Amino acid sequence: MIKLNRTRNTIRNISYGFLYRAISLLLPFLTRTIVIYKLGTEYLGLNSVFSSILQVLNLAELGFGSAVVYCLYRPIAEQNNALICAYLNAFRKIYRIIGFGILLVGGGLIPVLPLLVKDAVMPGRLNLYLCYSVFLLDSVIGYLLFGYKTAIPQAVQRQDLVTKIDMGIVAAKNLCQICLIFLFQNFYLFLLAIPTFTIIRNLILVYLIDRRYPDYRPNGKLTEEQRKELMTRVKGIAIGKLCITSRNGIDSLCISSFIGLAAVAIYNNYYYIMNAVVSISMIFCTSVMPGVGNSIITESKEKNLSDMKHLEFIYMILAGWVAVCLFCLYQPFMQLWMGKSRMLGMPEVILFVIYFYLLKMGDLRWIYQEGAGLWWDCRYVTVVETILNLVLNILLGKRFGFIGILMATDLSMFFINFFGSANVVFSRYFGRERLMAYYLNHLCSFAINTCILAVSYGLCTTLTGWLIPSSLWLELVLCGVVCLLVPPGLYWIIYHKTSNFKYWREWIASLIYSRIQTKSP
Repeated sequence: MIKLNRTRNTIRNISYGFLYRAISLLLPFLTRTIVIYKLGTEYLGLNSVFSSILQVLNLAELGFGSAVVYCLYRPIAEQNNALICAYLNAFRKIYRIIGFGILLVGGGLIPVLPLLVKDAVMPGRLNLYLCYSVFLLDSVIGYLLFGYKTAIPQAVQRQDLVTKIDMGIVAAKNLCQICLIFLFQNFYLFLLAIPTFTIIRNLILVYLIDRRYPDYRPNGKLTEEQRKELMTRVKGIAIGKLCITSRNGIDSLCISSFIGLAAVAIYNNYYYIMNAVVSISMIFCTSVMPGVGNSIITESKEKNLSDMKHLEFIYMILAGWVAVCLFCLYQPFMQLWMGKSRMLGMPEVILFVIYFYLLKMGDLRWIYQEGAGLWWDCRYVTVVETILNLVLNILLGKRFGFIGILMATDLSMFFINFFGSANVVFSRYFGRERLMAYYLNHLCSFAINTCILAVSYGLCTTLTGWLIPSSLWLELVLCGVVCLLVPPGLYWIIYHKTSNFKYWREWIASLIYSRIQTKSP
């Protein structure tokens, strides 16, 4: 068995991941702002609706990518190139079927598009069907043009190779779109840049992967047993993907149907900020996941449980810190960015912060669920969560609007996803007898993070209350300073004598020492 250099690969993936996220958040943020002020809020709402529709259509992928990556962990560890190539060959055939399937189903949705857009008149008298077709084309290209190749760098813990390409593509695409808006103020040209850069990205990616991994080519066939194993895992992942898609994709569609395009844009501005923060945290998760997959193959359950506890300790501290920042900075930032007319109320902000924290509570459990291949085991949990989320979205969304839709997501995530999925992972892998300690650790973390949030927010409101006249910029700066300094200090006071804190202090010290030794002559 080959034990990959998990620490080095993870640090490399995280480093490039953060750089990519900085580019992929700042430039789309700038583009989003320019679209709103140059073209109008409705254009952005239309963009969000089409993205949500394609998110649902992309469920046709059914998780084949994740299943293939999982199946590649063992043959990579065993250096079984023939089996790796057989999986890639199967993956290529599946992606071709999916691509044409999305094209067929997506085309079939064209007659019902007006039902998904409440506004009677399209902004700028755009052609609804033409705009949708561009999004559909972009989705199909992702599958038909060498999309299966991305499984290789993911499985060998070299996601940084894909990240480097994506950094350049995201930067070029957004700069191109910004130039098109300023030069022509034409939404059609703005949209056409999306599939154009998807094509460029895939062609560059396949060239570099083929050069680095020439032995990994799609050929050969899987045995009947291997195909059955792959399909079982795919079915489990597909159900999970349905749940994830329903959280925001269905939210946007419900808001579009119940309230209108402008409301979708306002909601998605808040969601965009939260999701930007979530995507940064997911750099850690996606970077660690291949190492976890390799560890599950090569290490004991006790070792993996110990690793998960250490990772979860530091991760929930960071999640709590970010939740404090969101709670304190959301509204002053949104007022500066969009103005009072495009803001939600404080109740919605509270629900968005809860939404964020609930996502983070499940991240480490999800990493080990993915690494152990427990998608099929979690199928009933994700089905129930999806049904509950959809039903509550409709019932509460119609009655309470934004608040109802956020409440639906929060309730279904907490009562079904958190408790149910954790129960499956511990029952099937770590051992059910250790589950209660897992719940108690999260309860303790939640209580501590809530107290730190209350203290930080109280200081923010006290300091900003002294500002006469009020200055939004000064308010944002003062709240930012409080969020930057107060939570870390409180975390240190609470945790600095714990075993988990000592573990991370020693790990960082050993990492620094090894780097110094490596650089020494």
